[in-house]
Amino acid sequence: MKTMIYLLAFAMFASVATAQEWSFFDALDKNDDGKVTESEWLARNKKTANKKGKPFDPVMMKALFQGRDTNGDGTLSREEVENAPAKDKKKKKKQN
Repeated sequence: MKTMIYLLAFAMFASVATAQEWSFFDALDKNDDGKVTESEWLARNKKTANKKGKPFDPVMMKALFQGRDTNGDGTLSREEVENAPAKDKKKKKKQN
């Protein structure tokens, strides 16, 4: 019985961690089609900048989008969003 409780607790924790892990992609993918368009990318980043009272630079955001679009199909997959270059992640931390 004790083992069953531990397994259940672990399963619940794992599902919460997975949900949090994917939340950024899900926030970007407004129409839930499994890909992020440049329009979705720009809208979300503009909303975030406005919310934080920071300037929004569409040229920089378009360049970041294009840099993440590693297969050149004009959209971002979950993998392309999650596998952002470390340089982008460090830059984003500095802006916060």
